[in-house]
Formats: sequence, C-alpha cells, structure tokens
Amino acid sequence: MDKVAIGKPAGLQDLSTCGSLPRVNVPGEVDLSGARFRKSSQSFANGNCVEVAFIPGGTVVRDSKDPSGPVLLVTEAHWRGFIGKIQSGSYDSR
Repeated sequence: MDKVAIGKPAGLQDLSTCGSLPRVNVPGEVDLSGARFRKSSQSFANGNCVEVAFIPGGTVVRDSKDPSGPVLLVTEAHWRGFIGKIQSGSYDSR
C-alpha cells in the first residue's frame, strides 16, 4: 500500500471532532509508502486494535484488522494533545 485515499467514510456522519482529537476529513491521497505502522505492546490478541504510523505532518491511525482500509489522519499537535490527555488520566473511567 503506497497511497491511500482520505475522505469521509461511507455511512458516517461528518463529525468535526471526536472528543478532543479532531478528525481530519480532507479528500485526496496521503503517501504511506514509508509509513511504519505499529500497535501497542499492551494490545490484546483478540484483533480489536488500532495501529499508528508517524508521517511528515501528522499521525495516521488504522484498524489492525483492515490494514488496506481507511485511515484517520491527525496533525502532530492534536496527536500530542491526545497522548497528553491519556497520560494525565483524562479518559480514565471514574
């Protein structure tokens, strides 16, 4: 997979944000030929995982069960903010 189309997935509402992690919904193509996807070492073997790759200008997230399927592209700043909230416990169940 060298390039992947970016756009609104069929059947989903056009959401501008997902919590504090904005969804980038820019039609076009992103070159993923050099992307090295990885998933957390804490992932379960049940296949319900996401993988991330860091590319110039952003972070790409995909479903590990569908590596050639759609991806979510977020800016570096929003990814850092998302990780910061995870580390601070903002998303922990209360």
